[in-house]
Amino acid sequence: MKDGWNLYGVFAFVVAFFSLLVGWYTLKAQKSTEQHTQKAPLEAQLGMLRDIPRHFYRNLACTCAALLRFRHLNNIRDGRRSKYPSEANVLKLTTLSDEYILPIDAVDAKVYKEMHEEKLLFKNYNLEVESAAKHFANSRISDDSLKNDYDNLLFKPLFLIAKMYRLQDAITKSNKSYSRENNVPYSIFSFVLEHFDKQKLNVLVENRNGETRYLREIWDDSAFNDAVGGCGVGRGFGFLMDSDNKNGDRVSFLRYTRDAKGNLDKNAEIDKCEFVSYFRVKSGAEDKSDAKERFEKALGTIDEITFAENYGIDDFQKAHELYALLKPYFDFFQQDTWDAKELLFTILKVDTVLELGKIGMIDY
Repeated sequence: MKDGWNLYGVFAFVVAFFSLLVGWYTLKAQKSTEQHTQKAPLEAQLGMLRDIPRHFYRNLACTCAALLRFRHLNNIRDGRRSKYPSEANVLKLTTLSDEYILPIDAVDAKVYKEMHEEKLLFKNYNLEVESAAKHFANSRISDDSLKNDYDNLLFKPLFLIAKMYRLQDAITKSNKSYSRENNVPYSIFSFVLEHFDKQKLNVLVENRNGETRYLREIWDDSAFNDAVGGCGVGRGFGFLMDSDNKNGDRVSFLRYTRDAKGNLDKNAEIDKCEFVSYFRVKSGAEDKSDAKERFEKALGTIDEITFAENYGIDDFQKAHELYALLKPYFDFFQQDTWDAKELLFTILKVDTVLELGKIGMIDY
């Protein structure tokens, strides 16, 4: 009986051991399957990347609005600034990498390398935003010492847009079933769509924060650069324009120009008719009917009467003054060919003043 008991005991132990082993492998396989199924599809990742130009364009407009209020002469008392943009406002510019870089299931090492690098770029940008927020809140820091903060905040949004396309290109190169966007044309389209989506000119009619005075002061490009603290926007745009793979002088609706040595310039002309066609096709998938309607209105002829009617301005004198202020804006969209950089600056100036009311200023 003793030997029989030992035999049954050994048999039971072996069965239990193998059951445990099978259970462990089953659990491991289930966890592996769960992790795999939790991975975001590549199409979702590409969709998030396509939202980056819109996101950082809006960040840029908010940045310019905050800097405009911070640096303006009416914020200076006895040679010193009296208020600063609230840290809460400035920190809204930070962008979590997990919001745009998804846990995709990619087998290409180049894709993972780009994902890692893009996350580092987001991290560095966020650190620069946090540093600027602290510097703005310190009244003892001079304007000269803040120049680096101004430059980072103005340059980095367009810089990051250019860098983020590297991940899109890596994904589409390793997965031929997905198509890439023409980076620069799609960015310009996104800027224009975002502008008209939030182009609420009734804010200028109400003029609660002196928006019309600010706009009048910054219409000139050099005045705009001085007002926001430097040429970071122009440098960022040049970096973006230079980042795409230019196959010749024409890419979609863009016509690149060349310098005296024959090198492609960091700017381009936009064929209006081709851009309008591109805009209508690309915006067709977007649920932004107001933006599309405002864009179509901008393409039409706008005089003082139609301007007053479109924006419900009953006061003729106010309509006359506001139309005169915005005439360069309306006239730009009437041209057959648009300068790409001028397009960016034209819509950005308007968006900057439209954001002024959202910038909270705190007394030192």
